[in-house]
Amino acid sequence: MNKFDIVLNDIIELHGVSIIVENTENNSSYSHDETGVYSNAPVWIARPHSSIEVSNILRLCNEHDVQVNVWGRGTGLAGGSIPVGQAITMDLSKLDKIIHFSPVDSTILVEAGVLTAQLNEYLIPKGFYYPVDPASAGICSIGGNIATNAAGPHSLKYGTTRQYVLNLKAVMMDGSIINSGAQTEKNSSGLSFTQLITGSEGQLVVVTEALLKIIPYPTFRMSLILAFDTLSKGLNAVSLLRNSRCGFSAIEFMEKNAIEVVYAYSPNDVLSLEDNVNCLILAEIDAYTSEELLLKQEVVLDLVQNTGQIQDFVADDNKTQADLWKIRKLIGHAVRQRTSYREVDTTVPISHLSGLIQKVKEIGAKYGFESICYGHAGNGNLHINILKDDLSESKWVEINQAAVGEIFSFVVSAGGAISGEHGIGVLNRPFMGLQYDQTELSLMKDIKAVFDRKNLLNTGKVF
Repeated sequence: MNKFDIVLNDIIELHGVSIIVENTENNSSYSHDETGVYSNAPVWIARPHSSIEVSNILRLCNEHDVQVNVWGRGTGLAGGSIPVGQAITMDLSKLDKIIHFSPVDSTILVEAGVLTAQLNEYLIPKGFYYPVDPASAGICSIGGNIATNAAGPHSLKYGTTRQYVLNLKAVMMDGSIINSGAQTEKNSSGLSFTQLITGSEGQLVVVTEALLKIIPYPTFRMSLILAFDTLSKGLNAVSLLRNSRCGFSAIEFMEKNAIEVVYAYSPNDVLSLEDNVNCLILAEIDAYTSEELLLKQEVVLDLVQNTGQIQDFVADDNKTQADLWKIRKLIGHAVRQRTSYREVDTTVPISHLSGLIQKVKEIGAKYGFESICYGHAGNGNLHINILKDDLSESKWVEINQAAVGEIFSFVVSAGGAISGEHGIGVLNRPFMGLQYDQTELSLMKDIKAVFDRKNLLNTGKVF
């Protein structure tokens, strides 16, 4: 009997057969994520329902040197939820309870498998809001968001996942259950395990519960799209809007070809763009009262007269705003329906956004690929979709190695990071040496060894 079978039998003896999914052939979704680039099936799958069950699975795997891959909802874009080599997958989707809501403390305690959108479906009717809003909010989990320090359009005003995590219940590879922080916003007691774990991509522990900070829901909002005939005008407008006193909650950038790929997938008559449009800026303001929103609107509408736009579209009713945002949120999905692609998730200082896009186009011309650039321009987070289309497999391999490496090299030289919100996972691991030297990478590995001495948890990812 091999080590995988030994652990399997021990887990069944402890918790019953219902916790195990043995037939991985009928569960192919566990072998890939949304990248579609890297694929590998787990030996078998466990679906724990509690922190105790997670603890027992990890303890048994640790005792028998079995690698464990952690699965949230499989919506990642870096191969972070896919096993490397022979490993079991631990699916946390059954840890899906909202445990406790405290309006007095402005906190909510949830299990790791709760969907991000589910949180706001629960909170908004009660007047509260969890501002982290990745495009996949309807299908991604809080645990996955914590793993990658996920963000989204409204991170411009409200910040990333890290700003909202107060305390975590988590399980170490040896089965030890720990709490990372406290139930308070202020905590200056010792090292911050909470901040270390958030964004660690499952390298240190398995998060099972999270105490999250929440805020009052800003009920009133207005969205607008500005169309520009040159890239430089559009990105100058980003800086102008970002540094204004309007307090924009989101400032998004879209190339015109991003809109075209969305319209090819899902025809829409909300925007009728002139032929010479080069790029679009989608911006939003929000407020707690209608009076506050009206005051902001006056400032915004006056401000945009100085941006040099050739068209503008303003939406202050819910339906039109939803239509504008649907265009932005459909870009990634529309690209996936067209072709295989490589998502490159970069962040640079705002002053280098124009240079990054120009560099991407130069590299694309050099290697012969088309790219679609869009993303959270207000904080310099650009999503670059490299399209495979009819490229040969050998050319596609070259692009994923050499061309992506050149993009990342430019990003690092500009003072940026090779991932803004999607994480490193498997796909970006070969490029970590561009951003970090050997001393820094060794330090990361040393920290991991404190939590996971045998290197069994999410092995082969990040560093």
